[in-house]
Amino acid sequence: MTVIYKSFLKCKMYNTSLTQEELMTSVVLYPTSMLKVSQNNIRKTNIDTRVENLKLSIASEGVKNPVDINREFGISDGQIRFMASNSLGFDLIPGIMRDFKDDYEEFVYSAVSGFHDNSVDYSDKESAIKKLYDIHKNQDKVAEILSISQSTVSNYLGDYKVPKVIADTLGMDEMSNRKKLAVNRIIKNIPEIENRPEIVRELNEVVKSTPITQLDNIARDVSHNVAISAPEKFATKKTEKCYVVMARFLYDYRYPLELASKQIGKSVEKYVEETIIRDLKMKGFLEGMVIDE
Repeated sequence: MTVIYKSFLKCKMYNTSLTQEELMTSVVLYPTSMLKVSQNNIRKTNIDTRVENLKLSIASEGVKNPVDINREFGISDGQIRFMASNSLGFDLIPGIMRDFKDDYEEFVYSAVSGFHDNSVDYSDKESAIKKLYDIHKNQDKVAEILSISQSTVSNYLGDYKVPKVIADTLGMDEMSNRKKLAVNRIIKNIPEIENRPEIVRELNEVVKSTPITQLDNIARDVSHNVAISAPEKFATKKTEKCYVVMARFLYDYRYPLELASKQIGKSVEKYVEETIIRDLKMKGFLEGMVIDE
């Protein structure tokens, strides 16, 4: 039995009479029994949890996005969808065949797709970057391939450039590369952190008490929310207040950044003044911090 998503109900079933052009230009329903995960797929860790998380959706609606398949019927991208379908006992899955000329091209395809997927584990992204760097020996080239910044590549390779006084306070020499990367991404998005010792102290408490998976999520959300740390987006007076928003995020129970962003978008002045500054004053957190009214 298979639940087929409505968009794929009219798709052809795979058979040997289909031409290569048909297989590579249209979605085809493949028997799950003939597929396997390609060795060039970058996703290697934390698989079982992802599969379980996706099963409910697939059980009710089917696979909404076709998997990518190489000529040997290996899954280049879509491993979790494939494994969840298998686990549910589905015998068909929508897929599109890709014409990779070699293993490297397939690996790059999987890496590019996976690197911009927040569900792909940190260690898998790190391994992909290191493999590409071993091949090209050039950080700019790796950044170009993955459509990311050179500094991100540098971070994944372990090239951290945090001010020494901050690194010492946070004990970064004793951190794993994964934790260093998360902390580095947070630090780079806090305006003038080298002049804000109170923020470094609070960040230190967050780092000590937060599981690494949650710290990864904080780092991702902070680095993706440009509005919080981009002075050009706000008048001078508001920039300081946006900094306080970041302080609140780090200090006050890892406040959900998406919610904060939405509220800030509606009214920077009202949200910051009535909520954040009030709460931080109650905690004595704003001592020594000048808020330009």
